Amino acid sequence: MKRPTRIAVFGVLCLVIGGFVGIHNFDQLGVALGGPESVEIPTAEEAPGQMGKMLRDTALAVRGALDLPVYRTGLGIKSLLSLAMAGMLIAVGVGLMRDRLWSIRFTRIWAAYAIVAAVATAFLHTQFIVPEIPASAKAFGDIVGGKYLGMALMMAVLCIFPALLLLVLPKPHVVAYLRERASTKDSPSVLQAQAPEPGPADQQQAQAPMPDQDLSQTTWRDDPWNDPGSR
Repeated sequence: MKRPTRIAVFGVLCLVIGGFVGIHNFDQLGVALGGPESVEIPTAEEAPGQMGKMLRDTALAVRGALDLPVYRTGLGIKSLLSLAMAGMLIAVGVGLMRDRLWSIRFTRIWAAYAIVAAVATAFLHTQFIVPEIPASAKAFGDIVGGKYLGMALMMAVLCIFPALLLLVLPKPHVVAYLRERASTKDSPSVLQAQAPEPGPADQQQAQAPMPDQDLSQTTWRDDPWNDPGSR
């Protein structure tokens, strides 16, 4: 059976996104543990213009949210779990590149967690950070339809890749190919086919008669049948 292209495509995506998610959540875990002092506010010289003002306002809002123990605890737990799940996603990418059937099962586990984490991320952002951000620095969704539209837009963006893993990757022909690869690797016929064929030297050695042993220097104890202590 021909290898489906989507296996290699999703394998590469899992490796890349898993690395990005791991780095991002490692940074977020440091922010949760460090508190407000871990958030750097860029100066006007470092970030000039309207965009720089939006970055400073957002950083100030994050600092205000980190003053709340509820937000810091939620951010720390979510970041720690997401960091561990990023390792699973990288393992899934390796499994897909090596045509492992178990990778399909773990994609479903990671995708389900990613959807739950997207809801938690959007909730923390809209409930604790958005109220602290001035109107000039708010996102498009927060300006147009309030924080709930912004929450919905954030969830939609974060759920794109998990939804693709659930809907596009585990198609019947993909699962059939991976199952066939698993059964082929474990079949006795393949193992026998991979065994090296005996060469002419091995055949001659097997057919060569055993040399006669010199029994003149042996004693009766050299024969295990005559040794009383032999088992």
